[in-house]
Parts: sequence; structure tokens; C-alpha cells
Amino acid sequence: MNRERNLIARLARGNALIGDDAALLSGFPKSGSVVVAVDALVQDVHFRHDWFSAEQIATKLYEMNVSDLIVKGAEPRYALLAMSLSGQTAMNAEWMSAFSDSLESLLAQDGVALAGGDTTSSAVDVFSLTLLGTTEKFISRKVVDMPLRTLLVADGYMGGSELGLRSFQNPGFIESHAELRDSLGAIREAFLSPRARRSFREWQHCALASIDQSDSLVETMQLLSDASGIQLHVDLSRVSASPFVELLPEKQKQEILLNAAEDFAAVAIVPQECVLSLPVRKDFAIIGSASPGRGVSFFWGEKKLPVAFGTGYRHF
Repeated sequence: MNRERNLIARLARGNALIGDDAALLSGFPKSGSVVVAVDALVQDVHFRHDWFSAEQIATKLYEMNVSDLIVKGAEPRYALLAMSLSGQTAMNAEWMSAFSDSLESLLAQDGVALAGGDTTSSAVDVFSLTLLGTTEKFISRKVVDMPLRTLLVADGYMGGSELGLRSFQNPGFIESHAELRDSLGAIREAFLSPRARRSFREWQHCALASIDQSDSLVETMQLLSDASGIQLHVDLSRVSASPFVELLPEKQKQEILLNAAEDFAAVAIVPQECVLSLPVRKDFAIIGSASPGRGVSFFWGEKKLPVAFGTGYRHF
């Protein structure tokens, strides 16, 4: 993650459009504010064909992109798809049909039109989706005016995708926990087909700043803190952990939550006076607070946790 951030900094060179998950574009008459996001899935970096079906690759590709728009307060309108395909995949008509049908269905559910793209050949498969959306109020990851009393909230279960990834990397991990053995399919599905938090729309009017949890929770909090130059206090024990993660011993639960990524939970900074407008659900939680200063501190109740920053989320 540090390497990625350094690369982005070199490309940005002070460009204010670069540095968030989605960019706010101006100068489009009669169309309102346009927001654009792009993400890619690379074979053997983000997915493996022996783990993922065509439908699951399409789902993850779309949901990871739409998540970036949703947490910025934007509605997706158009999509551009670029694919670099190996000969084996390009010639597999059944696989390509399943991928296309699944992506078409996902776009249709949100009223998104596929407006074009590009295809080329390569040694491995690469799928890149660009989404363009519109918004009346863009929510960046930077707090402009922070009230005295401010909360840190999260919409969505966390840790499920990380646990699912570990079930592939180390099948013995699941086997060693009797309470998880009969749920292997559901555990893996959280990693294979995570969903964006469309429920964020219910309370986005409260958000002073927001970000989706696509990198590790540690990295997500650091990005949110750095953007505004504020200090975040995170109580990990308050995070809505995946029901399967909840079954683990405390130490393992802590470790998985700190590394949790790609659950696409919506994390936001909100003023305390907005608390009555926030959802009351098992998958929504007030997980901490923000204050003047810098940095991120993680706690488990009253106990401060030792955390290694800058490691980022690793796929496989």
C-alpha cells in the first residue's frame, strides 16, 4: 500500500482531482456534477480461475466500482468495460457468456448503461470497469469543517471477505474451528461476491466525509485520517464483525478485523447531533470518534492495541 500511495503521489503532482476513490468532475452543463471511478481485477493478483466463477468475477468487478461511487453520494449512470483476455478465456464461449450475462444483470439493477470499452489480448486476464455517475452533493474523504463532537461510524459487516480468503489460502484454518466447518460455502461467498453498501444512501446526508473499506481496516482509517489531518480513535470491539468472525476467539477476531478488506463497508465521519438519524441495525455501528490532531489509535474497549501501519491489504 505504501508503494501504491507513492506511485499515486508521483502521478498526481499536485493534481487536486487525484487522491480519492472517485473523482468529482466539473464543466458538464445541464448534467450536474459528474463522478467517475475505475477499478481493475487482474488474474492471479485479484482472482484465480480455480476459485472464481465467471459470475463471481463480474460481481466483484461491478460491486467494487459501484461502492466507490455510493460512498461519494453518487448514482452510477454509465459504464465502460476494458478487457485484456488470454486466448483460453477469449475462446471459451460458455465462460464469456456467463460473464457478460452476469455483468448485464448487475448493470440493469442499478439502471446503468454500458457505453463502450475496449478489448485486447494478453497473457493473463484483466478486467477494468469505469463507472460514471452523478451527484448533487459530493462526499469526499476530507472533512472541511469538523464539529467539536464527532463520531466514526461503519455500515456493513467486516472481516467476512478476509476470512473467506483465508479459507482458500489455508483450508486447515476452517477445519481447526468446529463452529465454522459446516459454513465453508457461505464463508467463501463473502470473499468471492462482496456487495456494495447501498444502505449508505439512507444516511449519507449525515456524512462529513466517507470512504469504503476496500483496503484493510487499518489502511482505511489511515487514509481517512490523512485526508483531513485529524485523529481517529477506533474501538475494534464495536465493529460489526461478520457473524462467522464473531465465532472466533478474541485474538483471532481482532487480527482478522484489523486486516479486514473488500467487505465494502461504508465508513464515515458524522456530527454527534446526527446520531438519531443513523440506522439501528446489527450491521451498523458507531466504532469511534474523531478529534483534532493526527494519526489513528485502535482499542479493544479500554485496551489500546499494537497495530502495524503501512502494510496494506494483500490479495494472494
